[in-house]
Amino acid sequence: MLLKKVEGISSISILRSNIIVIIVNVYFTMKKQLIILALFCICLTMFSHASDNIKKMYEKGLKCLDNKEYSDALNYIQTAANANYPDAQGYLGFMYGTGEGVEKNDSVAKYWFQKAAEQGNAMAQYNLGVMHEHGYGVEMSKFEAGLWYRKAAEQGYSNAQTGLGYIYETYLSNNERARYWYQKAAEQGNAAAQNNLGKMYQNVYGVGRNDSLAEYWLRKAAEQGYSVAQASLGYLYSQEKKDSLAMYWYQKAADQGDAMAQNNLGVIYDNGYGVDENDSLALCLFQKAAEQGDVTAQNNLANMYADGRGVEKNDTLAVFWYQKTAEQGDDIACYKLGNIYARGRGLRKNDSLAVYWYERAAKRGIYSAMDSLIIIYEKGIGVPKDIEKAQYWRDEYEKDNFEPIEGYYPEEKRIALVIGNSDYEKQRLPNAEKDALALHKVLSNLDFVVVACMNKDKNDMENAILDFCAKAKKYDIALVYYAGHAVQEKGINYLIPVRPSKKIDNYDDLKNSCIGLPLVIDSLNGTGNRKNIIILDACRDRPSFVWQDRGGQGGLARISELENYLVAFSTLAGEKAKDGTGQNNSPYMTALLEELEKKGQSVDDIFTHVRTKVMDMTKMEQIPSYWNNLNETDNKFYFNK
Repeated sequence: MLLKKVEGISSISILRSNIIVIIVNVYFTMKKQLIILALFCICLTMFSHASDNIKKMYEKGLKCLDNKEYSDALNYIQTAANANYPDAQGYLGFMYGTGEGVEKNDSVAKYWFQKAAEQGNAMAQYNLGVMHEHGYGVEMSKFEAGLWYRKAAEQGYSNAQTGLGYIYETYLSNNERARYWYQKAAEQGNAAAQNNLGKMYQNVYGVGRNDSLAEYWLRKAAEQGYSVAQASLGYLYSQEKKDSLAMYWYQKAADQGDAMAQNNLGVIYDNGYGVDENDSLALCLFQKAAEQGDVTAQNNLANMYADGRGVEKNDTLAVFWYQKTAEQGDDIACYKLGNIYARGRGLRKNDSLAVYWYERAAKRGIYSAMDSLIIIYEKGIGVPKDIEKAQYWRDEYEKDNFEPIEGYYPEEKRIALVIGNSDYEKQRLPNAEKDALALHKVLSNLDFVVVACMNKDKNDMENAILDFCAKAKKYDIALVYYAGHAVQEKGINYLIPVRPSKKIDNYDDLKNSCIGLPLVIDSLNGTGNRKNIIILDACRDRPSFVWQDRGGQGGLARISELENYLVAFSTLAGEKAKDGTGQNNSPYMTALLEELEKKGQSVDDIFTHVRTKVMDMTKMEQIPSYWNNLNETDNKFYFNK
């Protein structure tokens, strides 16, 4: 390239001058950038120091909290939170949410949780989820709770994973996703997740029953001292008949104040399941659980005061605890309150209160209460005689419900007698009455007119059976269900009333104090029904108040096959069945209720499936049996077509 000549200055001189200018420009430009870089580094260092100072201030606040120096703690943590430090913001929200060192304030808690959560703080995201799930200071929203739980869960925060699993299980009915998140948290050692995962495997919540996995995860949580898991593990072992392990874990949970464990331990001592009966200890355990609001324990405690078991009979305290359970919706407690006030045992008789509680029970479908109201209004006991009201309750008690079900019109009129005896003075059966009432409800929905007979003495039971069979003459199908203590002697099965006339010390006492099954069969034979069904859910241990020295066989004796009869046993002849702890229905009734709800199954299908289910639930320890000798044209009888 040619350089242009400039007068008085050579081209070389001009080039040299340009190079010098460029060098000077580069020098100053680089110097400027270096200055900027230096300033940036200085600012970064200052920010880092400031960040360190904020963090140290937050940590000082935590130390002050440990020392219960609440004023200083709030000052340090608040300053760090105001400086936008997310950990401090999250913890400040926790302080206001729990009232730790400050006055509890859900609105302020939400404000600081929100600040920290928006910066990605997992703990704050989880706590926001908790607030939305339960409606603490915000509108309750399971959906919003799930969104915040997910944000924290995806960061590996185990509490949030557990919370998200619970949302899926309880509110979204997506058990597979629930199991996924519980598994994530459980593998991190989260005891609540381990417990929930174990219960899913234990109770077949959409993941398939797996007792070994249930035991594995429940034990993991139980060994961390998680009382709910300890109680669940105790229940699992009690179902498997591992009594010593069940007692061990129930005791662990009960010692931590778990109400379910306390109640179940009370049931064990009250009934002598694998231990010596100890009514005083049972009473103490029921009391502890009842005071925590456990409905089953309150009912058990009321029964003990009403019967004088383990304590002096005290109807005032029985009323107190029955009323507690009645207020929580327990129908039977309402009925028992009516009985106490009607009889005035141990306290002043009060007919108006008797009517009040009977009517509450009757409105909830307790037929024994309806029966009592019919008599009260017909005879004017404590109230003005009212034939119209008596007739109303009689209609409710006896009404035929033959409404069509999805185009199906029953061709046969059906009637059933359900007998449930739980309230024995010794060896109470927690589930007998509950099972009978559960069956009562289902049969009523399946076009049966159902007559209830609960906790009756011998005279009342006999009268109920005879009255029922007299009514049954107008029907095509008669069903009798019995749950309660029963024994066999000399090949005859005897149903034991709740209050035998005396201690049963010999065979003559047995015949005089109990009801032989032949009475039931003979009475049914007189009805002329085309179908008779007998369900005996009563093969239990020979009770302590029945003499033991005659070598009486356990369980019940087989019944010879009779024409037009179907007879079902909850277990094999001569064997014993599980009554349960009172928390749920017995294994047999649980299976039977499930099968009765299904449409299109013949009676053979139902009892075959019940047998399979109970064998599975009890690990082959209980094997139901039945025989069907209904005539050929009636063999395909459907409860629910």
